[in-house]
Amino acid sequence: MMRIIFLCSTLGLFFLTSCLENVGNSQTFPTDNAVVSFSYDYPGMTFLDTPWGRVVAPELSGKGDAGDCLLASFTVDYDNQPKFKYYSASDIKYTKIAKTDIVMLDAGSQNISDTIDELSVDSIKNLGFVGTVNCIDNNLFMGFDNTNYDYQLVYSDSLIDEIPVLYVCAKSIESSATTYGDYKYQAFDITPFLERYADKDNNFSFYLKYKKGIDANGKNVYETLSQKALTLGNYQFTDY
Repeated sequence: MMRIIFLCSTLGLFFLTSCLENVGNSQTFPTDNAVVSFSYDYPGMTFLDTPWGRVVAPELSGKGDAGDCLLASFTVDYDNQPKFKYYSASDIKYTKIAKTDIVMLDAGSQNISDTIDELSVDSIKNLGFVGTVNCIDNNLFMGFDNTNYDYQLVYSDSLIDEIPVLYVCAKSIESSATTYGDYKYQAFDITPFLERYADKDNNFSFYLKYKKGIDANGKNVYETLSQKALTLGNYQFTDY
């Protein structure tokens, strides 16, 4: 099953206490999606944009590039904080996640079925997501319970009830995506898709389809993941 976490604001660090480990006047935030970022307003500082909000990440200084996608946990010690707009994190434990760009097709000149055949090494028997599905700084995070493949996200001007459709492809067996525990995690830069479909509050909706197999006429058969569209917020912290 897939669960979707909506963030109330970048001030989530002030309010989130359940499911977090509290020791004294500190909190340990569990492993979740995160994006490395920098800011022209604060040269030399490295930030970590997370579902809990933005934190300063001194331990990542010089170790990554802006836009790197991670699975990360960290601790905030509220008793030892500089007077600053953002909290500073320590004891950061992270794993880098492979990231790919969404493939944007022109339905007028590019056939979605042909493209999926070119991108896919196999049909997907069952598509499942693990943990949270969210979007941070234009990066859509997904966890898959089938670790046999890398995955690709494709858009093709397809609509269901005026809501866009994204296709998931089983891209490759030689994995570059991140295996974490028993699952495969990937991030997709969906910037051009968001430029077209995100609303003024950075929310967007979409359906997910995947190639289930081939019918008797040799045509692709697609499965829709959910009968209801998925709605997410694109939580943007970057100001560079």
